[in-house]
Amino acid sequence: MTNSTNSVLLLTQDSMLVVEVVHLTQSIGIELVVEDNPLRGHRHWTSAAYVLVGDDLAGECAEAGYPKRGGVAIIHTDREVSPEVSEWERGLWKCAVSLSAENVVGLPSAQFWIDQKLSEVAPIDFGAGTLIAIMPGSGGAGSSTFAVNLGLRAVSKGESVLLIDADPLGAGIDLTLGSEEIPGARWCDIDPGAGRIAVDTLKSALPRFQGIAFLSHGRLRVEGSDCALLGAVIEAGRRAFDLVIVDLPRAQTPVVELVVDQAALTVISVRNHVRAVAASARVREWIRTLNGNPQFIVTSDHKGVGASDIAHALGVSDLCEVPFIPSIGTRADEGEFPTMTSAYAAACDRVLAWVTREPLNRAA
Repeated sequence: MTNSTNSVLLLTQDSMLVVEVVHLTQSIGIELVVEDNPLRGHRHWTSAAYVLVGDDLAGECAEAGYPKRGGVAIIHTDREVSPEVSEWERGLWKCAVSLSAENVVGLPSAQFWIDQKLSEVAPIDFGAGTLIAIMPGSGGAGSSTFAVNLGLRAVSKGESVLLIDADPLGAGIDLTLGSEEIPGARWCDIDPGAGRIAVDTLKSALPRFQGIAFLSHGRLRVEGSDCALLGAVIEAGRRAFDLVIVDLPRAQTPVVELVVDQAALTVISVRNHVRAVAASARVREWIRTLNGNPQFIVTSDHKGVGASDIAHALGVSDLCEVPFIPSIGTRADEGEFPTMTSAYAAACDRVLAWVTREPLNRAA
């Protein structure tokens, strides 16, 4: 007998409903148990994580003597509105009351609702996706530019990448990419009450540029930071992508703490100037209090502090350095994405090597 504790039970003889629900459950990685006889449904009714009752068996199930439980919905394929359909739906709602079902929904119109319900009960599996946080150690450190370049470099190595903008008061990571006009979901489009997010829903909704899927803050209004929502996006992102990069603000907030706590690596971007290095040292100590794993990327110009002095001040031996490139700001103003110089490519390879993931050893 199948152990259905983490399964969805579907009671129906309708092959079209079976096909629709199989697609939904596969997209979120949850097992589906199908029974075409209400009598055989008894063995899974109580232990299933969620129960879907097809309209074709709703009446029989209502009379089958199932014990009361939560997490039940009646489903059917969409039909055109008519007096006969209205009467049929009223009959389904009577069955719903008998079964203590929370809703009567149609497919495909209610796919999003069912997606969310099933995602909430699916076993959590972060998958193989690695999370890297990027944050500035001081103002003007170029952390967003580095986050974009890191994503581009990983894509060039065959990785699937999600870039998340976690700074609601920033300009928007889509401007750094030069892709603000590409259609797709922004943070304002993500439902904060959705709970867990289905992988297929996330992947299909996000815009893409140069192979990078990205989620950016818009500029029409400022959206507040929501730990639960960001956590749901990261969880789905790690199931859907090889690498999730989160571009963080320099702030001590619950959202930043959430990402640093989950990240395999927190890259601190710092300029080679005395005050910037001093500020970055304070950021490093704070990250360590969160049990984070801080590493540094130093953007250097010829007037700044030398790399050896910076390494000594930060107390690190493995310091990664890239040259300051004035044209990067000009290119961003012209709507072009950052140039991948050889120095940036080498720095990105260092960061990817720090997380030591086997897929990153593939040839570029």
